[in-house]
Amino acid sequence: LVAYALAVHAEATGRILSPSALIVSSAPAPSDRPARPDAIERVATMSDDQLVARLRQWGGTPAELLGQSGFLKLFLPILRADCVLAAALLQRTPAVALNARLIAVAGEDDIALGERGALAWGGLAKGAFTAHSLPGGHFYFKDRPGPLLAILEQALDQAMLGGPDPTSTLQSVGARA
Repeated sequence: LVAYALAVHAEATGRILSPSALIVSSAPAPSDRPARPDAIERVATMSDDQLVARLRQWGGTPAELLGQSGFLKLFLPILRADCVLAAALLQRTPAVALNARLIAVAGEDDIALGERGALAWGGLAKGAFTAHSLPGGHFYFKDRPGPLLAILEQALDQAMLGGPDPTSTLQSVGARA
């Protein structure tokens, strides 16, 4: 969301170089905003026990860390601040279509986003748009980074070598193990 907000600002003002491509991962599109900021804000105001339960549900944080009170004392305020920032960005960032090539990636089993959330970014692309639905949940890349790295490599190759822009599509990369 921060990268999208910066790209919107860059294109609107022309004061900084606009990106040729933007890759978003496991993030709601600002155009998908009606319920999203409230949902993110709720995470920020949960009790510690509720937040730890939500983290277990999302996956991505090792269970042994979620049982360490010292870690939680340090980590939970940072996570809450991240949620407050994300909610503010969703509320304040205009849903503006970008000239940059837009690539959205999400885990197909992400309970908060999923395939639908990745496709929502398509409305914010004036040019080429590609959505990728990868096996896994919100932290799909944790256990299987290969498919995401392949997407990043392809995007960098296209940016550096001026390869063809992909057509607007949803791609399922990789198969369930």
